[in-house]
Amino acid sequence: MVIAPEQLQQNLTQLSADELRQALTNLLQTVAAKEGALAQQAQALAFKQTLIDKLTFENAYLKRLKFAAQSERYNAEQRSLLEETLDADMSPTPPPAPVAANCAVSVKTWPRSWTMCPVS
Repeated sequence: MVIAPEQLQQNLTQLSADELRQALTNLLQTVAAKEGALAQQAQALAFKQTLIDKLTFENAYLKRLKFAAQSERYNAEQRSLLEETLDADMSPTPPPAPVAANCAVSVKTWPRSWTMCPVS
């Protein structure tokens, strides 16, 4: 027997123990169903907020790509300086100097960045 909440409040003192148990079981089931629906809504909200954040970031990135090219153009002199710097950075480093055969100090005691040949 299902009892409506309005009737439950009016007749709470008149219900038997079995009817009280049944009413409590129904209320607990209703609460559990509402909690499950609330959890699903919270999960959907978190997903939507993540999607909004992702699209906002992507929109800002695309705006930067579009407008940065117009506002940050290099003139000929700046471009040549940039190309020279990039070429210098991209050039291969010279090979390390050979180690002299008559070094008195063990190679293991010197840091690798130091020159290991004695000054003559």
